Order: sequence, then C-alpha cells, then structure tokens
Amino acid sequence: MNTNPTSTPAAQAAPTVSDAALRAIAANAVRHLLEADLHYKARRFPSATASAVLSIEEAGKLSYLQVHGPVPKKVKRHAAHAMFFVGLLKALGSWDLSAEWIKIVRDGANPADLGLTVRQQQDVAAHAEFKEFVRRVQSGELTDSTERLNAFAAAQIAKERSEGTFEVWDSLFTDGLQAIRLKATYVDVTESGDVQTDVNTFADERMAKFMCTGAIGFLVLSVMLTEHSRKNLEAREILKGVPGDVTGWDALFEALCKLFPALASQVQSGVEGAQTGAGSSTDAI
Repeated sequence: MNTNPTSTPAAQAAPTVSDAALRAIAANAVRHLLEADLHYKARRFPSATASAVLSIEEAGKLSYLQVHGPVPKKVKRHAAHAMFFVGLLKALGSWDLSAEWIKIVRDGANPADLGLTVRQQQDVAAHAEFKEFVRRVQSGELTDSTERLNAFAAAQIAKERSEGTFEVWDSLFTDGLQAIRLKATYVDVTESGDVQTDVNTFADERMAKFMCTGAIGFLVLSVMLTEHSRKNLEAREILKGVPGDVTGWDALFEALCKLFPALASQVQSGVEGAQTGAGSSTDAI
C-alpha cells in the first residue's frame, strides 16, 4: 500500500486549466465588454451596467482559474471570480491610506529601508494583519505584486472589520457583483404585487460609465497578469477586437497616469500592439 500522502487524491494539486479554456474566457470577457460599450453609447444604461458586470466576472474568472484551478461547485463562483475586482475597488476606495503603502505593495520595497510613516507604524502596532504583511514583505515571501496586493487587501479588510467600517463591502465580497447585475436586468415583484426592484434605478449614466471603465481596466489587467504566468497563452491577441474608443478607456488611462505612470505606459503599449490590424467592435461581436 502506498503511504505517501502527496499521492492521495485529496493531496493532489487542483487541475490545471488549459490555455484553450483561458483564451475562451478572455474572448467572452471581450464580447461582454463590447456589448456594454454598444449599450452605453445607445444610452441603454441598465444593459450597459449588466454587460459590464458580466465582463468583469469573466475577466476575474480568467485570473482566478489560472491561479487556483477550477472552482468547486459548492463555492459561489460568481463571487469568487469578482473578488479580485472588488478588492481593487476597496483599495482604491481607501486610497488615502493605500497611497502610503504603494511603494511596498507595487514595488515590494523593504519597509525597513523605506521607513514607515506614523500612521503606518500605528497600523502595524494595532493590527496583527498589517504586522504580518510587513513581515512577509521583509522576509521575501511576497515576491509577486499580485500576492502583495492580495495580502495588503486582506490586512486592510481585517482592520476595517475590527473598526466596524467594513459592513458596506461585506455583501460585495460575499456575493460578488451578482446583485448589481440582476437588479440591472430584471424587475422583481413582491408577493403583494408591487415593484420590489426596478431596472430604471440603474438608468444612471455615471453608474454605467463607472462599470464600463472598471470592465476595460480589469480585463486588461487580468490578461496581462495571465500572460505573465502563461507565456504561450498569447491572450493579448484577443484584445485586438477592442476599439480604442471603447467606453471608459480614456477615464481609465487618465487614472493610471496619475497613480501608476509606469503601468500606464505598459498598458498603453500593450493595447496598441494588440490592436494592430484590429477589426471593428461589431466584427468582434
């Protein structure tokens, strides 16, 4: 009898998702993005919001499956796939704090060499999660920027839970963006026959623009991260179907230039390269 625990089914690594599957997911994320763009430009804002959420979920699936493998059926897949996106929103929403940590999170700078601000020192002293994050960076455990971002987001969430300021984000991390997608798609009626949720509550241009911007940004980020790990994937080829005037691109690029100039340059060159010889958005759909 084989007593090696690493050979048992329970101890085996999760199945690797094929390159073909990841390319199909990326292509579907682009399809939903382009549909969101068409809806937005036709001023169908609820439909633009719903399609943008679908694109975000598929882009999140691209990153999640590449790292973790297939998601078990018992897990809320849509929530798992949107978690990275929600985490990014949360980090940007706390930008006044996040900005102090940016060199550590983005570049992996050693906190001891960089020198922590007074507020950072207070957070490390008061919250075990921040102390652990600093320790892991200093020890060289978090060599990948995505790992550092996830670890920092976890520390920030733990801090806000303890301070009681995280409730507003709980449903997004637990249920993902599904509630937004459903409310922008369906009219729900109560048992008494009255309207419970109305898609017209999402007839907001600003909300649709925000979700479209998030969708294009998250798609580009997910594709770049996936290609970084899967050298032969060539997923950026799929971005050829994304036109340069897609809704949200200008706002996204402006934000990147302010926050991450080097990343903005990489994204711009990557998208321009992918779009060489690109067809129109209607051809892609």
